[in-house]
Amino acid sequence: MEFRDHVEKAVSTGSAWKLAKWARRQAGEVIETPQIPTLIRDNTIAMEKAELLAEKFFPTLPEIDLTDMESSRSRPTFEVSSEITEEDVKVQIKRTAPDKAPGHDKIPNRFWKLTADVVSEHLAKLFSKCLEAGVCPAHFKKSITVVLRKERKESYQAVSAYRPIALLNTIGKLLEAILAKRLSAALEEHKLLPESQMGARKGRSTVTALQLLTKQIHTYGGQRKTK
Repeated sequence: MEFRDHVEKAVSTGSAWKLAKWARRQAGEVIETPQIPTLIRDNTIAMEKAELLAEKFFPTLPEIDLTDMESSRSRPTFEVSSEITEEDVKVQIKRTAPDKAPGHDKIPNRFWKLTADVVSEHLAKLFSKCLEAGVCPAHFKKSITVVLRKERKESYQAVSAYRPIALLNTIGKLLEAILAKRLSAALEEHKLLPESQMGARKGRSTVTALQLLTKQIHTYGGQRKTK
């Protein structure tokens, strides 16, 4: 694809501002070979880059104390349907970004989009069996961790100057997205989320949070005036 084609695509998809932002930051900068320099830990040069980055990105997690959650076990339980339909799969495939980097299996979302009419029925059966058995296949959970530089750091010899990006297999991400949507709907139906939670909820946003805050301020102000 020629540079002109990239520009036309950016304009047509509403990404022109991203292209402009990239151009402002990168203009005039020397193009460097993408590599990680020798890393330093505790003022000592360390040659095992992969091991240092793995320690930073995947530290040993502490044991979690769940003793304060005993009361939650007495709450009523409910079931979420394990049946995933062909339409569920098609809707989710339609929502995926076509050109995001794929994971270990190298299958891009564009493949699922082009073959949705053929594969959706089979994926629906596979996903339904996964939920019925309560199993997420190991293949779905495989990922590739890509190391990216944080922007404009004075030195890239420090491990903290890098961040990880996990590239997951797209078939597993489809199942995950469908299940997340179903669980979210169940939580809303059974009113298991606090009313003050605005993030990751359908029909709620920053505007909703500001409206709630404004209402609380007016209520509190009115109470003070009546005293």
